[in-house]
Amino acid sequence: MSNLNDDNLQLLQEQLDFFQREYIISADPGRKFELKKRIEEVKKQIQEFEDIATSPQVANKFRNINLTGTQRKQFREAIIDAFPSVTQLEIMLSEELDWRLAKIAGGSNYEEIVFNLIKWAESYNEVGNLLKAAKSANPGNQNLHHFYLSIMNS
Repeated sequence: MSNLNDDNLQLLQEQLDFFQREYIISADPGRKFELKKRIEEVKKQIQEFEDIATSPQVANKFRNINLTGTQRKQFREAIIDAFPSVTQLEIMLSEELDWRLAKIAGGSNYEEIVFNLIKWAESYNEVGNLLKAAKSANPGNQNLHHFYLSIMNS
């Protein structure tokens, strides 16, 4: 994906966030109706970008992701931000990937658990699946979104 497409996708996400905030605070039914239509339009445009991202060319890119140390740290931080508790992470892994966290990774604290999950995903060539599942489960998380874009551009 080109930087122009990344910028467009980022702009669409920002528009969606703005329209959703405005929808929440608006009391005018006419304005709410207009905002709802705009939200649906932007979501459709974002979905079109994501459909492109799941094309065979992009799928090949996600098959063999080799993370650098910096990327590993960014991914860990993004997962922790997107899923701030062990339970939320367990739910995402179970529902999106049919994985059981307790069978994959352990640790003495949440940060270690997430670190070990990423190490496990790397050793089984599952980093791409983990990233796509996390993004799918929490598409509005900015840290996860930025990490996803950085992987797409690497």
